[in-house]
Amino acid sequence: MLKALRSITSAVKDVAATMGGGEGVTLGAHRGTVRAIAFSPDGKLAATSSGDHTCMVWDLERRVRMATLGSVPENLTGGGVGSGHKHILTSVSISPDGAFVATASYDKTLRVWSLPEGEPLAIMSGHMQIVSAVAFQPGIAASALLSASVDSTVRLWRLSQEGDENWEHFPWGNGVLLEFAFAHTQASFLSDDHEDSEDFRRRTNRQRKHIPQMKCELTTLTCSSPVVAAVFSSGGEKIVAVSSNGAIKVWNAAMVSPSTLSQAQLLDIPGRGARVDALCTSPCSGRIAVGSADCSITLYDLVSGALLQRIENLQGYPIAMVFSPEHPDILVACCGGHKLLVVHLPTRRCVAKVCVCV
Repeated sequence: MLKALRSITSAVKDVAATMGGGEGVTLGAHRGTVRAIAFSPDGKLAATSSGDHTCMVWDLERRVRMATLGSVPENLTGGGVGSGHKHILTSVSISPDGAFVATASYDKTLRVWSLPEGEPLAIMSGHMQIVSAVAFQPGIAASALLSASVDSTVRLWRLSQEGDENWEHFPWGNGVLLEFAFAHTQASFLSDDHEDSEDFRRRTNRQRKHIPQMKCELTTLTCSSPVVAAVFSSGGEKIVAVSSNGAIKVWNAAMVSPSTLSQAQLLDIPGRGARVDALCTSPCSGRIAVGSADCSITLYDLVSGALLQRIENLQGYPIAMVFSPEHPDILVACCGGHKLLVVHLPTRRCVAKVCVCV
């Protein structure tokens, strides 16, 4: 059941993870609403991002908290700030090798942290509004990071040092927090070597830490309205994003670069008008699922963009969804009210309802 619940998001203060033998275990420590959950590819770790400005990493085998990323402000409800993010966290992702965590926030930034220590490594700023989603590109090691924002953009962040894009090879950490900052612009391609000019230091009275030959390349993809979710397809070949009005765009991830960006877009599916809150792609059957505020789930073909089916009259509107990796015709949707709905797609029926909190 644990694998079938991957990436499920729920607005609750405790995190319920179903582990071996059907035994429910509650991991509770956050002081604010848990807004997102991410699992490591091997299923051994979970990360939770919260309205208390922190992310917590959990060892699911030992059922203990490994690390807390950032700190809860002393005056949480009165605008206080702690270490780490300065506002509510919206999304979290664990790298394919389990060595890094990326978080997104209302403070318009992404942050990267190391595991298992939980050391802050980098801040990435450039979005003009709330960052609604973050995701590592699937693969062997951390290499590229995807983000989406209410500013109607999807951005691909690529870090490298002397051409090497494997994050485990970077000489970062050891108390050095890097900052990659981009001007508020929708230019398609930007690069930052995080080395400040004399003019920057004079105007800001600050200086960023610098690692020679290390840089961040940022590619921006534009959408027609605020982007509520963006994900990589299971193999990392495609980028899928959905806007608040239900419009979906799909890009070829390998073509998202300065020289081929004009050829990267594969699909542009118009929205139906109902507000959308959830997006996922199937691991093996090439489908996109979108959950809407009208209590429906709509499925599209990931290759052609064709409408495959609509499931209506759900018991609540989906705020997060995931396909079962073992059973591609099963979709699990979190519909609020502490409920997970297990939907059998061929029959369009809800075959189970799971209460995940007490």
